[in-house]
Amino acid sequence: MHQSSRLKFECFVDAYMRDGDGSGGRTVLDVGSRQVSAAAYSYRQALDGLGVTYTGLDLEAGINVDIVPANPFIWDEIEDETFDFVISGQAFEHNPFMWITTAEIARVLKPGGLAFIIAPSAGNVHRFPYDCWRYYPDSWAALAAVTQLELAESIREPERLAAVVNGGRWKDSAAILRKPALAEKAMRADFYANLALVVAPFKARRYEVVPAVLNEGPCFERYEILARASEGAAAEPAVKGRRGGAPAKLGPARERLRAARRAARRRDRQAGPD
Repeated sequence: MHQSSRLKFECFVDAYMRDGDGSGGRTVLDVGSRQVSAAAYSYRQALDGLGVTYTGLDLEAGINVDIVPANPFIWDEIEDETFDFVISGQAFEHNPFMWITTAEIARVLKPGGLAFIIAPSAGNVHRFPYDCWRYYPDSWAALAAVTQLELAESIREPERLAAVVNGGRWKDSAAILRKPALAEKAMRADFYANLALVVAPFKARRYEVVPAVLNEGPCFERYEILARASEGAAAEPAVKGRRGGAPAKLGPARERLRAARRAARRRDRQAGPD
């Protein structure tokens, strides 16, 4: 876990979780809790001394995992309104159906409870086993809208901090979401009816995601040819033909680009229809 992610979570703990008396009783669910090694940092460490009961949930058994749900996106093993806090770090970019997971977070939070979710808004592809999303400030607003959670804070790494903090290149984006108090019976009924609508397709069937084959196929092959041929073309100024005279010569980069396009058209004609 990179430093910028770790620092943001520890700031969440300081700002939102240290108001208890340390006597215990508060509960925390960590979504995507599995550690790659026993020595790796986990959010559990930042909670030491707060008197909270920590539960780790992940799709695979392993270090720091207490619950492996039978359905990775519908947590029948957890009752409604179980946790005071739900946290998730560096997992949502790998989650193909993150809106369903957000709905489950909303369901298992106690009324008035808080969720802290952090994921990158930049960075290279890093499959584990998928890499599906990057998150911007309004990503969290959209997830809050569909689940009827309240967006208490939306954070994205400022450029001035990304340049100095370790892990800043990921431009971490974080959301702090609050579950409404649901004091009125009608509000409670509407809240859970809405969540039921959101997750209904995933109650009815399982959706298996087959990882995409990356950068293979005729479209990419042609793109690679044209992109390589166009290297340097943008740096060369356009030269217009003179009025009444012969058109000006193209620069070497543009000549390569035109030749690559002609070659691609010839291959298309030779291949014919499928």
